[in-house]
Amino acid sequence: MTALIKRYSATQSFIEDAIAGGWRKECGFEFSSMSDDEEDFAVRFKDATEHVTYSVYYLLLDPLAWQAAGKTRGWNRLNGHFDGRRPWHDAWVRFIDILADGKTIDEALAAISQGV
Repeated sequence: MTALIKRYSATQSFIEDAIAGGWRKECGFEFSSMSDDEEDFAVRFKDATEHVTYSVYYLLLDPLAWQAAGKTRGWNRLNGHFDGRRPWHDAWVRFIDILADGKTIDEALAAISQGV
């Protein structure tokens, strides 16, 4: 019998990076699991068995999540930006542009993961 292996998605990676970078840090939770359709994810409060489910859309619309992911991914460095722009914001705008071109959320997150 062959076991099905669930792939590690760019969406899951983004969520984990946002949490690692401090998104909703006051809640003290860690990533737990993704739903099969990747529209929801669960977090677990550290040192507890209780889970809370969030919509991926909630996270992707939260600028604090993008800032936190930027910390983890090194987007907060200036990278040649001397005009006051925020690199994490540039990644967010690029993500939206890629979605507007007809890509899926996971494809867009994979594309921005390759560089801002």
